[in-house]
Amino acid sequence: MHRLIWIADNTWKKAVWDSDNINMDLMYDALDCYNDARNLIHEVDPEIEAVVSAHLGRIYYKGIRNDEKAKKYYLDSLRLLETLKPKTFNEHKWH
Repeated sequence: MHRLIWIADNTWKKAVWDSDNINMDLMYDALDCYNDARNLIHEVDPEIEAVVSAHLGRIYYKGIRNDEKAKKYYLDSLRLLETLKPKTFNEHKWH
């Protein structure tokens, strides 16, 4: 599962930064990897699930430009973070 997230992170970076234009095929590959990781971790580790949901929201917001789906994943990430209180995540880069 952590390997899927690592692959998705690297694929997302390649899609966005390796050329002048966004590579949509790589973006959808990253989306698939994040979804696979989210399905594997669902209800097992809410912290990692929150991270993956935030990454999915980022792809939908910044890459695909689907604000509705991005909002769904960002809200899901926040909902999961609420279950982990009193731990805070304000200093985390993905938050």
